[in-house]
Amino acid sequence: SADGLAIYSAREGIKQAYMVTKRERDFGVAELQGIDTKFLKIPAHILCYLLGQAERLLWEQ
Repeated sequence: SADGLAIYSAREGIKQAYMVTKRERDFGVAELQGIDTKFLKIPAHILCYLLGQAERLLWEQ
């Protein structure tokens, strides 16, 4: 949940993080009230694609 994410980020002093979402339109920078962390909102299917591409590049070397 966003509450748990906010508590963890504030406690650990995290300045930037990813926020993986289900919705395709969720893309951009988000902030949660009361903390300084900036979140890059990214849909799960796009994150999976990017991770797969990064892994593929590692195997090709």
